Amino acid sequence: MLCACSVAKESRNSDSKPTKDPNNVVIVNSKNALNFGSSNDKVIFKGENNIVEINNEGATFNSKNSNDVMIIEGNQNVVSVNQAGVTDTSEDSHDTTYINGNRMRKEFIAKDVLDAQILHRKSDGLTVTNSNISKQIIQQDDDDEPFFFAADELIFVPELDSLITIGEAIDFYNSETLKRNMEAYYKLGTFYQFGVGTKRNIPKALEYFEIAARNNHVTAQYTLGTIYKNGIMGVPPNAEKANYYFKLAAKNGEKR
Repeated sequence: MLCACSVAKESRNSDSKPTKDPNNVVIVNSKNALNFGSSNDKVIFKGENNIVEINNEGATFNSKNSNDVMIIEGNQNVVSVNQAGVTDTSEDSHDTTYINGNRMRKEFIAKDVLDAQILHRKSDGLTVTNSNISKQIIQQDDDDEPFFFAADELIFVPELDSLITIGEAIDFYNSETLKRNMEAYYKLGTFYQFGVGTKRNIPKALEYFEIAARNNHVTAQYTLGTIYKNGIMGVPPNAEKANYYFKLAAKNGEKR
């Protein structure tokens, strides 16, 4: 188990040499942690533009001589570890977790756990006991009705070079997501963000922006940076996330 309050970050290239400005981010919280004992846990990045969020919600720990390691091999991955109601009494722990791939979203949570064995690690990856996907809770505005355009109003869709109803545009962009069209993910994200032709849904907007951002959509990356910088629409400000997405957008913008 990675004890969030003491996780170190290390970035390497494929030759295990230090990597210059790889834009890898570890965001730690450990929420209600008491945390006693020593810990040398670390996250090792073998790639660029990865972000790891560690919460350890209920916490407590007692991690004496803990040397757990998470290794992220790949680029533009988002990894979230929660572990819900933990109490962990591990001692002399040496677990290693490998996550290998590019532009993946990995979320792990274990509910109401009291012992140190809530996460069972194997050399080929991470197995989670009593798992469930963790979702960030975001306070939405009281106004759930569309405040911008109704579904039967017209909108110009550049991809079709045509004016169609917003409802038809939503259907079109949904069909395009099946083709992994990242512009479609971004457009749908803006519809959910502003309540265009649908109920406003900020968590859904962030989900769609994040998918596009992980797949090199520069505008989605910049949009997420702006959202986290300013804490708009009920999303808590997060300087580390904002900086991560702004740097990602700047790097990908240079490749255009």
